[in-house]
Amino acid sequence: MLAGRTMSPAVLADLAEYLPPEAALWRDIDPDTTWTLTDVLLAELVNLTSGANWQRAGDPHAPQPEPIPLPGQQPEGQHLTGDEMDIDEARDWLGWDF
Repeated sequence: MLAGRTMSPAVLADLAEYLPPEAALWRDIDPDTTWTLTDVLLAELVNLTSGANWQRAGDPHAPQPEPIPLPGQQPEGQHLTGDEMDIDEARDWLGWDF
């Protein structure tokens, strides 16, 4: 990256704001951000179509199809967990020297 160089948080924020969703930074922060609008709409289309086909199949004992999980959706009973980070830890993690 910018070996040996530092940048202010404002410059970093400006750079990150204009990165495309498929940029390595977004994939590293949250893999779900790599989904484009087209990806989400296609997944919704597949989910709706498979559900509609299941309803029209006529077999009352057939298992309901599993939907494709969309970005930001957590499976039933799962919740995001994590440790909080104070400002000094965040600065160290980001490599900021102020």
